[in-house]
Amino acid sequence: MDAQDYIKAVLQIYKSFSLTLPLHTGADDPLLDQVQDKFGHADLLAPLIELWRTANGSDDYAPVFVNPGFLTGYDLFSIDDALSAYDGMRVRAPQYEGYDDPEPRDPRLAPGWWQPGWLPFAGFGGATLLLLVDLSPGAKGQKGQVIAYTHDPDQMTFVAGSLPEFFKASAVDFEQEGEEILEGLIEELE
Repeated sequence: MDAQDYIKAVLQIYKSFSLTLPLHTGADDPLLDQVQDKFGHADLLAPLIELWRTANGSDDYAPVFVNPGFLTGYDLFSIDDALSAYDGMRVRAPQYEGYDDPEPRDPRLAPGWWQPGWLPFAGFGGATLLLLVDLSPGAKGQKGQVIAYTHDPDQMTFVAGSLPEFFKASAVDFEQEGEEILEGLIEELE
């Protein structure tokens, strides 16, 4: 699923509950170029770049994504928020030197608490939950896969093999669990 079709699907889910998805104005080329310059991989990041071209973030607590299999909605980060989350993890990484997951890590993910190719693009709860594009995969992974960071206990998990695959899975779960995901926003209407 491409970024445009994904946003249309989420807009329709919001509309079905008489809600408006509060997306920010799309990013301009200089901002998009910052991401390309920092991470490269234009082909793998193209779906995310297209998403940011459409909407450079969403309001806080306005879910745009669902981590398939979980009932938590994730806000879309703006490019500035994504780069800030990336830098925050990079700065904190040395204190987690030698970090081991509480359970064995999926071999598609690189070891450690942080990798330089992990680009956060969505989050929940002040970055206690993050969705990231993985450009530094493990031995059995592939560049461009989507992974999730969960704080307390800190762990990284595999989500999807690519952004288009993630968009499709997120749309299905959002459609099936929309009322649960949007519960707080729905209650505000009542």
